Amino acid sequence: MTEKRKHKRYNQNNLPFEHYDVMNIQDNKVYGRIIDISEGGVKLETITSIEVGTRVSAKIELPYKYLSKTAISVDIVCRWCKEISPGTKYEAGFEFIDKSAIDTIFMMKILGLSKKERIVLTLLGAPLNL
Repeated sequence: MTEKRKHKRYNQNNLPFEHYDVMNIQDNKVYGRIIDISEGGVKLETITSIEVGTRVSAKIELPYKYLSKTAISVDIVCRWCKEISPGTKYEAGFEFIDKSAIDTIFMMKILGLSKKERIVLTLLGAPLNL
């Protein structure tokens, strides 16, 4: 099978950071974690199923300021979701949409972090029924 991805994926074994939580801004709880990430999207492990086509606003934070920013806001859209453990664990693939050039540079910096850094993907909206 030929690989059709545009961007290199960083999976949980070679993610360039140590902590990679998925938080919901509504209640500050952890609802999952980043499984892999690239300049184009992110695969999440969550505790709830996510409907394909669901669009969510999110924020990706760095532990320090880079290019005068500590975070980027992105919209993500669910492209697929599958159940891993019946009713308790799901994996979902999200595509980053409406990302600016500066945010692309910021994302490249995130992917270049050392293993001891912390990154958090915060869901700003609540359409995931979390």
